[in-house]
Amino acid sequence: MAGRRQARRTFLRGSALALAAASGRSASTRPARKGRRPSVLLIVSDDQGAQMGCLGTGGLATPHMDALARRGVLLRRAYCTFASCSPARASMLTGLMPHSHRITRNVHEHLGPSQPASWTPRQRRINATFRVPEGVPTLVELLASAGYRTGITSKFHVSPHAKFPFDAWIRGNRGEDVARFLRSSSGRPFFLMHNLRSPHRPFLSFIRAAGRKIIDPARVRVPAYLPDTPKMRRDWAEYLTAIAVTDEKLGETLAALRASGRADETIVLFTGDNGPAFHRGKYSVYDFGLRVPLIAAGPGIRSGRRCDSLVSHVDLLPTITDYAGIELARATHGRSLRPMLAGRESSASRDVVIGEVCFGPGPNAARGWGVADGRFHYIRRLHRERPHPMPADNIQARPWGNRSYQATIEAREQFPLAYRLLRKVLDTPDAEELFDLRTDPWCTRNVAAEPARAADLSRLRVALTRWARRTGDCALVT
Repeated sequence: MAGRRQARRTFLRGSALALAAASGRSASTRPARKGRRPSVLLIVSDDQGAQMGCLGTGGLATPHMDALARRGVLLRRAYCTFASCSPARASMLTGLMPHSHRITRNVHEHLGPSQPASWTPRQRRINATFRVPEGVPTLVELLASAGYRTGITSKFHVSPHAKFPFDAWIRGNRGEDVARFLRSSSGRPFFLMHNLRSPHRPFLSFIRAAGRKIIDPARVRVPAYLPDTPKMRRDWAEYLTAIAVTDEKLGETLAALRASGRADETIVLFTGDNGPAFHRGKYSVYDFGLRVPLIAAGPGIRSGRRCDSLVSHVDLLPTITDYAGIELARATHGRSLRPMLAGRESSASRDVVIGEVCFGPGPNAARGWGVADGRFHYIRRLHRERPHPMPADNIQARPWGNRSYQATIEAREQFPLAYRLLRKVLDTPDAEELFDLRTDPWCTRNVAAEPARAADLSRLRVALTRWARRTGDCALVT
């Protein structure tokens, strides 16, 4: 026990040093630049991966997402930092990777300015352990200090509450809830983090509430790493229908913004927090888990563009503060996308974008990293023999409505590759994997051992090591 406590202290000291290296030491910000500051509407779709009509997803119509993309910029290679809710959302709101903002697992959810008195000691302990450090300025603190009125709808799922002093904690996420917040923000620039829950399992609860019919399973294209069976098609069709429900909610939200008369002064950002709840999706470092939708539209953003530069959720904070005229006194792991959104794409380009995953506290927990360069997807794992459980909604039929897990097991003779890929996740995954996304977008064939790919493997290994040094990920840097 004493050894584990010492290891934990060593790990936290390393994280603190990494945080200082990445972010500097001052928690203050310089005064906002003068001039008209746009409002910001950040819309986050829960557990939605890169599936939209404008991204070519078969069988799915998303007219409101597509219209928003036509009005602005569709960023086709956007990635979350960690394919799970709390770590991903904390990265959006800090501009830091999870190993630096320290939320490396889901914390307990409560929508409100403080923790509820009813929480158990275990709930309090988890949220006290996995929390953004006091010295890290959050997007909410930065915008509040610059005079913005801030609000959040429906879901928070980050810790601690005191680091995110929203003016309005809004339980609903309907168009009328957005309209009410906009009326209360009259005369001030606003920031609203508007959370749409419907792509999260169980899909049927949102589909039934919206009165929607499920998309015809015969019209959909099941991801190639999954078995193409009736049960699997039904599960995938329900997921896509939940996205269609989200699209309707997005339409309500944008209609409320237009009705407020503030659409022309508002930057709209639409994204998903992480990939969907299928194995090799949520809580993984495969492309399916890390890649998310991202659309930006509003004043100063060129319309009708499709951009293939690599971008990350850590770019949201520096982008929003750039538009708000806030000069950051501390560095982040991201960069402002404002030049790119204005049409100067090369000014904010990067060679790789990286996501991570962690399966427990301390330095010896199972860890994984996914590295994307637009062509290849490289995966590195440490302590892979240690526990690496999938979240319940990736597996369970009840209460989560998951059909894909059981469908893969039942079809193991008809679709042996799909079953082998599932077993690899459940047992001991490979230490390294490399996939050519051009020919294998669903990451079914590991080419890491092929001589023809040796140079690409070496290049991405080096890129991951350099990134680890820059961001202070002490698990990869000795």
